Amino acid sequence: MRKKLVAVGISLGLVMGVVGATSANALSLYEHDNYRGSVYSAWPSNYVGNAMNDRASSARSWGDAPTYWEDRDKTGRWFKEAGNIEYLGNYRINFFEDWNDRISSFGYP
Repeated sequence: MRKKLVAVGISLGLVMGVVGATSANALSLYEHDNYRGSVYSAWPSNYVGNAMNDRASSARSWGDAPTYWEDRDKTGRWFKEAGNIEYLGNYRINFFEDWNDRISSFGYP
């Protein structure tokens, strides 16, 4: 009987962990538009790393709307957008610039 209770407790803990994980904030940055190419997946990051810095062209997010920053350590110009972004070039900074290949950090402030 005790083994069954332990097994049920462990199973319940795993299910609760999975349910909790689906509501967590997470993000994937993709090298190319439409979620193609190299991918960087993480929770909030002060720096996306050399491999993805200024290379993201699309993004998928889960949970709250992330804020994307142009510079590392969550500094510089920024924008906030929930959900999936098929092409960051569709998000304008100004008349001449867009967000394609500009993201260096992201978070949920």
